[in-house]
Amino acid sequence: MHGWELDPAVVMMAQQHMGMQRLTDKGCLVVHVGDALDDNATVDAPGAAGIIVDLFAEGQLIPQLTQVDSWKSICQRLAPGGRVMTNLGAAPVPGQHVAVETTKAALAAMAEAFDGQLTCCPLCIANTANMIVISGPVPGQQDWSTVPAELRQYVSGWQPCDQIQLCNSQ
Repeated sequence: MHGWELDPAVVMMAQQHMGMQRLTDKGCLVVHVGDALDDNATVDAPGAAGIIVDLFAEGQLIPQLTQVDSWKSICQRLAPGGRVMTNLGAAPVPGQHVAVETTKAALAAMAEAFDGQLTCCPLCIANTANMIVISGPVPGQQDWSTVPAELRQYVSGWQPCDQIQLCNSQ
């Protein structure tokens, strides 16, 4: 597994206090300090089986995630059959619906980059517009049957993204 983090202090803290050093020592995790969206942030062929995108600044999605080219670049880093999973959404901004609009823009960009093959699970928590999104074909019943028991309560919330109504959507 490869991971990218902009802030070397975050990497250091994760190594010291979250057990990450054990994973790197065993060769299970390679940590890169740098921009995950940079063209040089790649893994060897055939590419990644999965990419988790969790990019926020000051509680908001970064603007690059509203751009189709950013998602296409991420998509090109996948191995055949690989998937991207991301948390789209942001902390609510009092008196504004910026977070909702940014989430909608990011979802639209991602849908274009992945030819509409997205599955979403909205997370309506504390007046947010958050959702978890997985690229690729909608998982079938057989796919969901392998989910660990403690996560099965969330299976029913997944549906094709074109059928999703955002929480807090106006």
